[in-house]
Amino acid sequence: MVALIEFIVILIAALVFILSNQQSSCDISLFGIYTFHNEPVYVISLVSFILGIIASIPFFLFFILKKKSKGKTEIKRRKKSEIETEYPIPTPESQD
Repeated sequence: MVALIEFIVILIAALVFILSNQQSSCDISLFGIYTFHNEPVYVISLVSFILGIIASIPFFLFFILKKKSKGKTEIKRRKKSEIETEYPIPTPESQD
C-alpha cells in the first residue's frame, strides 16, 4: 500500500513538472553532429533520466552477480569446514 502511495505522489510530481515546463524549450546538440531545435525541457529531462537508468544497469547486474558468487564461495567454505570437523585429517602427531 505504501508503494502505491509513493508511486502516485511521484506521478503527480512528474505531471506538475511537465505541465509547468511545457512552454520552456531549448536546443540540444548531440556531440556537435546533430542539433535538436526547440525541444521541451521536460522531454530532455525524461530522456536523460531514462538514459541514466540504462547506463546504470550493467553496474547493477555486476554487483548482483558478484554478490551471488560470493555467497556460493561462502557456502563451499562452510561445507569444507563442516567436512573437516566431521572427518578430521590425520596428522603424524595424532597417529602416535
